[in-house]
This record gives sequence, C-alpha cells and structure tokens, in this order.
Amino acid sequence: EYMQLVIYLPLMDDREKLQSMTILTRLCGYFMILQDKQSFAMIVSRMARWTFHYGLSLESPVVFAYYAISFIIRGDFAAGALNGWIALSLLEEFSNRKAKARTIFLV
Repeated sequence: EYMQLVIYLPLMDDREKLQSMTILTRLCGYFMILQDKQSFAMIVSRMARWTFHYGLSLESPVVFAYYAISFIIRGDFAAGALNGWIALSLLEEFSNRKAKARTIFLV
C-alpha cells in the first residue's frame, strides 16, 4: 500500500538535499500566496520525487501536506486526503515543532 511505502522510506542523508528541501518547502508557501499554481506544482513534484528517491527528512510531513494540496487543486480529493493522512502520520516519526505546526495548518 502507498501509505506503508512512504512511512517506511529510509531517512535522507544527503546534506545538500536536506537543505534544499527546507528551502523548497518555504518557496511553496510563497507560491501559494502568489497563487502561482504552475511553480507550486513544479516544486511540490520535485520535493515528492526527492523524497521517494533520497528518503524522508524533517520536512517530509510538510512536503506531503503540500503534495495533498496539489492533488486537491487538480480536483483529486481522494489522493489529497490520502497524502494529508500521510503528512499527519509522518508527524509521529519526526519531532520537529515547526514542521508540525506548518503541517497541521496546511492539512
């Protein structure tokens, strides 16, 4: 199942990718405010690909919250809900208060 696949991904250990994920999650918020759907979708897709390729990070709950929003924007509410649940489930794995606050706000 998709949710099990995500939750059991290894941890990301590439320092450059970890820093990039932090920057990209910040950019997503700006693109949402600007209502730039194309840039938002591009960044969310990149973060999702990196997560599946390089593993989970402290930003992963936020990444999956944004991923959920990207599905909802396209009208796929089932995929949006699933990724929202994954975002909330990942909060249990990571103790990052800032990511927790942002994730809960987004979902």
